[in-house]
Amino acid sequence: MTSLRLTGIRACVFDAYGTLFDVNSAAAQARDSLGEKWQALAELWRTKQLQYTWLRSLAGRHVDFWQVTGDALDFAMASVKLEDAALRERLGRILCEGLWLARSLVQSLWPVARTDSRAARRGNRDAVRPGGNRQRVI
Repeated sequence: MTSLRLTGIRACVFDAYGTLFDVNSAAAQARDSLGEKWQALAELWRTKQLQYTWLRSLAGRHVDFWQVTGDALDFAMASVKLEDAALRERLGRILCEGLWLARSLVQSLWPVARTDSRAARRGNRDAVRPGGNRQRVI
């Protein structure tokens, strides 16, 4: 097996969009409140989240991850006829819990990526950024 040596790495950025911040998991965790609508909500939420991101990108009207995600959630909830502010807040809170999971992931993976002690001395940095967004979320 050939060993690949990576050099010149100064930062590791993890994409969180749709992976660490998983709207499907958030909807599944709120299944008790959403009932049979949880899967339809999750599918609409994720689809609209992507569509809003693409459309805003094409139009040059970028907004941050949380704005896109909130707008998509509002659309999905209205589409499945759920108008419940407390439920919307709960779904957002569940999704934000992914933030702490992301932080744990970065903290656990980064030491592995920095096994070369010279990398640590060079001051490497890490971040989790959703969907190519320049805004660091953790």
